[in-house]
Amino acid sequence: MWLADYDLQFALLLCSPASSKLAHEGLRLLLQNASTDQSLTPKFYKLFAILAPQVQHRRLGHSVKRHVRRFLSKLSVDNQKSVLKALLREDGSLVALGFVVDHFEKYKILSKILDDDLKGFKQEVTNKYIRECILPKEAPSEWTLKEISQNLLSNVISSDGFKTLVLPACQKAMLRSPETSMHVSEHNIKTNICTSMIKLFLLASRPNPVGTEL
Repeated sequence: MWLADYDLQFALLLCSPASSKLAHEGLRLLLQNASTDQSLTPKFYKLFAILAPQVQHRRLGHSVKRHVRRFLSKLSVDNQKSVLKALLREDGSLVALGFVVDHFEKYKILSKILDDDLKGFKQEVTNKYIRECILPKEAPSEWTLKEISQNLLSNVISSDGFKTLVLPACQKAMLRSPETSMHVSEHNIKTNICTSMIKLFLLASRPNPVGTEL
């Protein structure tokens, strides 16, 4: 399988800020050749996680989604579920995971694939987002945050999860590392899903007028 035999350090070297096209080409070849159980190795998932955030270009991002769609269409439901779980375990895999989740949600099959694991999956994604985007050592790029918001958060994080987990984490991040968290918090507020969730949170927190009942 192309690229799976490459050293991971070389893959990291490929992914300089100016190498969006190389990252896209690497993903295209990686996904084209990943059509069997044997090709879905730990190195495959690691490379997928490394290359996906480096695309950094809207048009190339749309192209990656097409390659992801073709890749997933080759797999059985069990293997599709394995892809979700394997990417969830990889560090820095939110962009790659977002490409996959976006495809499943577009065809309304995410709940079918995960079945009883759906609630736990959403919880794990929320925790992963907090760990890698809200409380990271280095702030993610604007493109990365946008892709995660569009492809992953809108499909996975509920208003309740946002209220009980994401907002407290944002507050903690602002106190701990404001120079890093300001960028992420500003993006969260700008996104439609987070704006809607904030409105729901404010409405739920509003005290009831005297003499009224919920």
